[in-house]
Parts: sequence; structure tokens; C-alpha cells
Amino acid sequence: MLERVYSARGDREPLLVTCGLCLRGRKLRDIVGTIYDAARHLPKPVRRVCIVQIAAFMGWFPYLFYSTTYVAEVMRNELGHAPDIDKATRAGSLALLIYSFGKFLLAR
Repeated sequence: MLERVYSARGDREPLLVTCGLCLRGRKLRDIVGTIYDAARHLPKPVRRVCIVQIAAFMGWFPYLFYSTTYVAEVMRNELGHAPDIDKATRAGSLALLIYSFGKFLLAR
């Protein structure tokens, strides 16, 4: 279902607007193919920014993941037994949150 919308300036060329219900009939393969084609045809500066963002994520993910594991190991050493994995993960996430707040406030 496409609707023709005319701008308030009175342009003669209508804009085609799709609704969210129209996308339900599309196959997942079509959607992924559209995203892939759009990513391939990005302008060079935008593509470089995307590559830098992906590289930054790949660099930070191990730090964030293994720092929670480190907190779980510290908790195990302090408690004398293995803690609940959910509790240890929450403690590690809270420790990183407090660290980042402190770093942000002290960096000014």
C-alpha cells in the first residue's frame, strides 16, 4: 500500500510513503539483501566511519565481557565459594558503571 503525499510547497512530484504494514509481506531475504546493497553503496566517508565503529566495538567487547568475569573471580576469592553467575555478572556491570561515572566526573 503506497500513498502519494504532496508537500506543502506544492511540488508537482509526489513522495512515495510506505507504511509499516507493507513490510510484513516481504521476506527476510529481501530485507537483508536491501541492507547489504545499501551498505555496499555507502559513500566512502560514511563507510569509513562504519568500519571504525565496528572495529571499536570489536575492541571493547572483550574488555567489557572479561571484566565481568574478573569481578566474578574476585567475588569467588572473597567469598570462598563460587557465587551465583547472575549475581556476579550484575556486580561486574555495576562496578563498570561506577567506574565510568567516576572517570567521566574526574575527566572534566
